[in-house]
Amino acid sequence: MTLIKSQHLILFFVSLFILVKETAGKTNATAECKALGDAVDWFLFYKLPKKTIAQIISATSATWTADKAALTSKENNSLVETLAGWVEPMPESLSGFGYNNNPPSMTGVSTSSTSKGILMFTNSETVDEAFLLVYTMDGFLENGVGWVWPQVLTSQGHMGLCMQISESDISSIATSLLYQQPLIYFYFINETVQDQQQELMQLLEGNQKVLTPMYWDLQSITTHKTSVPVNIYAKLFGSRLEMYSKLLATRLQANIRVWAKTDGSLTTTCGGRVGFVKVVQGPITVGTQQATRANDQSQWVVVENHPTFCFTTNKYTVRFKNILIYYYEINSRSETYN
Repeated sequence: MTLIKSQHLILFFVSLFILVKETAGKTNATAECKALGDAVDWFLFYKLPKKTIAQIISATSATWTADKAALTSKENNSLVETLAGWVEPMPESLSGFGYNNNPPSMTGVSTSSTSKGILMFTNSETVDEAFLLVYTMDGFLENGVGWVWPQVLTSQGHMGLCMQISESDISSIATSLLYQQPLIYFYFINETVQDQQQELMQLLEGNQKVLTPMYWDLQSITTHKTSVPVNIYAKLFGSRLEMYSKLLATRLQANIRVWAKTDGSLTTTCGGRVGFVKVVQGPITVGTQQATRANDQSQWVVVENHPTFCFTTNKYTVRFKNILIYYYEINSRSETYN
């Protein structure tokens, strides 16, 4: 199966929370998605099991391309460059937060969320610059201690998506995150921008409550540089609404195929009103490399006969089938999958 050959419409499923830290003393730290050495509107990375060099596809790179450096390197890989303001103490020019259901340097934490991510933005009144990075890596990434790639992640497959956003859309993301019940392990929001980010501050300080609807939420934003539409669906953990077949397949009016951890508690094909959910059979091809589901923590969905790619942090089991999924929709040109 060939996963993606060119730029894609991306549907992004995630149970999300966010953490960001910036580089004190680094006056050149920015809040930009950076892939293959350039600032980009969005990029998707896929680190296959037992590999340390991620495969990258982005708004400016239409085919899977090997990153410029290994994830174990302290420079030149796309995550290091994107998170330059996070791995060192946060500079005065930036604000951000991070979330992870298995946060770095913490044990004994219990949460129903599976969200993982980092969000950063500038404090400038004249520069509108922010990014949202979501991913599947447990224990990633501690703030202010330099770049450290956890060796335990090397044997596993992992995936993530970075999107350049407008600071005016942070409130919409905060509302969606509320439905994810994220475990926020670090945040620093400069005092100069707190009044402009009231929804975010309420989320970070635990003062927001879900009023209506009680089970799922939709927020629509665009990427900042090229105004690509992004629809974000979020669903509460306690909802009985089955996200794959009863919401996603129905709204897309199509069959969807899932690449995710499964324990056999859900059947390979389960019916929705309009479409069906099927488990993708491996191996798959990413660029020139092949992968199977063994040791692959990346979890994603494709839509049959439609230029759509989806990313999720949820397993395909009875326990996880009802958990919220985030759904990011990004324009594409073409795709190939089986």
